[in-house]
Amino acid sequence: MNRCFIGFLLNILLISCSNTQSFVSNDISIKYHPKIIKTSELLDSCKIVIPQSDEKQQYIGNIERVLCANNKYYLVDRKRNAILSFNEEGHFEKTTASLIGRGPGEYIRILDAAVDLKSNRIYVYCDAPYQMMIFDYNLNLVEVVKVELLFKEFAIDGDYIFALCQNVDDWSKYELRCYNKTDINGSYKVLAKQDKGIAGTGGLGKSVTYDGRNCYFCLPFDNKIYRISNGEIENGWNLDFNEKWFSYEASRQLKGTRFITKNKDVNWYVQNLCVSDSLVLFNTNLSNIFVVNKKLNVGDSYSEIINDIFPYSSSWIIPVNGQPSKMCFIVPSVHAKRVIDHIKEDKNNLIYNKIKQKISDYDANDNPLILVWDIKQ
Repeated sequence: MNRCFIGFLLNILLISCSNTQSFVSNDISIKYHPKIIKTSELLDSCKIVIPQSDEKQQYIGNIERVLCANNKYYLVDRKRNAILSFNEEGHFEKTTASLIGRGPGEYIRILDAAVDLKSNRIYVYCDAPYQMMIFDYNLNLVEVVKVELLFKEFAIDGDYIFALCQNVDDWSKYELRCYNKTDINGSYKVLAKQDKGIAGTGGLGKSVTYDGRNCYFCLPFDNKIYRISNGEIENGWNLDFNEKWFSYEASRQLKGTRFITKNKDVNWYVQNLCVSDSLVLFNTNLSNIFVVNKKLNVGDSYSEIINDIFPYSSSWIIPVNGQPSKMCFIVPSVHAKRVIDHIKEDKNNLIYNKIKQKISDYDANDNPLILVWDIKQ
């Protein structure tokens, strides 16, 4: 069957499905702990990736999303307006920066990217102009598809694109839409809606992620996490933040800094979903790290996570899209040099001794370190 006919069949399926879905939803009450939690309680092995930066085009500005496929890491860097690829050892392979421009097959600004494991492709969404650029795993451009709508974020699973969209007439309304990837401008199905957002305010992380098996998402300003399987919401978790969730009615007229100031001590944005068979780790707009045990239906919030394996700690986590049960910490180069000096000076730590050779050539002007972790099952 050709591409057009496949798209036609998938459109029929999307149109025929109702937007009202029946799925299992679990209520999770969040308990708050003033104590810290150690990485060894949540995470198993750690892999250190040092993206090499011998030339200017290899420098990383800010990592917003990490994709992993074909033994490579693809880093979404909106500060440098490019996707950069490195192999698992950190050797630079390619960047899309050479495609920045206004001509055919070029882009002005990228917004997000996703890995398509079924077709061995990297999809890059650009909002200037609206288009989807499709690359192979070597970041060679394969196809450019003009897109009519704005996708704030997206992920791909099988034949489907799951896109977080905002209502252009009312920026407080969001939808998670399911498109077939062969007809991005065709019919779509709305999997979930949220009409109680705050216009002009958002999170710094990502709301939609794909772990290589399923997509997970939480709409902005919503306290529900969903898991998608075969193009449908299969189950979800209703998070009860126990009076530490913002009041929409008290905040709906506020914008920007006024909203943030009023709600500085409560949660209002769930992001950075990192998932294993039993755990869901995530951030909110606060500095805490949250842990949901899916098997026990319990949730916990910790004021801080302390890395007892590697001498750098951060509560900000980033999912590794395309790989199950993995997440990462980013160690900015300004901190990496201090961390590495500490490791080199500690001669009695067996764990440090194993990684000294790997970091021996690190330079203070190099890229940030990426600590890729396995989440406990």
